[in-house]
Amino acid sequence: GINAEYGKQWYQRRVRGGMECQNVCNCKNGGYCHLDGTCECVAGFAGPTCEEPCAKTCKYPKVCRYSNQLTETGSKFEEMCACPQGFYGDDCSGRVDCVSSDIRTFIECHRFKTRKRCYSDEGMFGCPHHCGHCYDLHVVYDVDS
Repeated sequence: GINAEYGKQWYQRRVRGGMECQNVCNCKNGGYCHLDGTCECVAGFAGPTCEEPCAKTCKYPKVCRYSNQLTETGSKFEEMCACPQGFYGDDCSGRVDCVSSDIRTFIECHRFKTRKRCYSDEGMFGCPHHCGHCYDLHVVYDVDS
């Protein structure tokens, strides 16, 4: 499950999913699960369960990121140079704000999500709650679930 205490900016990573929490997240090395069960890997890791090295050479401050989420055309995002999770912008100085609610409307944020553009700077800045970015900051693991 997901717990969030917005005043203290404390978040819990999704380790199980599904209507009855029957699906266990198998992402390794700090990777986290999308709602469809695929893994989003943190910097430096790649592969279906984030156990392989991310091989793309990226120029600082960008890091090698890997996503198993599918694009609209059905292909994987796979390796890309992007800001570390929770940051955005050309110099990665923008930080996702998890205290205030989404700046954009629910409809606009839903479009970002369905077009798989949540990891664009605009999606990071405007729709952090709807896109799920806020659950990936200040992470603690819930070992019981």
